[in-house]
Amino acid sequence: MKARWLGMLLLLVCLSAMAAETGRLEGTVRDSSNAVVPSTAISCVQDETGFRFAVLTNDHGEYALAIPEGNYKVLARRAGFRTIAQMKVFVAKGGTRKLDFQLEPGSISEVVTVSDVEGTPHLRGTRWGRRPEAR
Repeated sequence: MKARWLGMLLLLVCLSAMAAETGRLEGTVRDSSNAVVPSTAISCVQDETGFRFAVLTNDHGEYALAIPEGNYKVLARRAGFRTIAQMKVFVAKGGTRKLDFQLEPGSISEVVTVSDVEGTPHLRGTRWGRRPEAR
C-alpha cells in the first residue's frame, strides 16, 4: 500500500516538473464572418530544434498546446481556407500565449504569412519581456 502511494506521489512530482518546463499556446480560429472554424489543423515548429507539435481545434474553434519554451512558426490549415503562418511566436516557460487566427476563404496551398507578432504579445500568467539578444 505504501509503495502504491509513493508511486502516485512520484508521478505527481514528475508531472509538475514537466509542466514547469513548458508554456501554453492557445487560441480560437474564426473565419471572415467571425464564425468559429472547428477541425482546423494547428501546427507549431520550434525555430531552434525543428520539433513539430500539432492539434486540431475543437467544436468551438479552440485549441491549446503545452510546448517547450521557444520561438515557433505556427500554422493554421483548413480545407477551403488559405493557410495562415505566424512567424516568431515566442512561448515562455510557465506562461500562456494567446494566438487567435482569422481564416480567409481560398485554397489551402495559398499561404498568408504574418511576421510582426513580437510587437503585440498576448500573455497571461507570466511576466512578458523581450528575450535577451546575443551581444
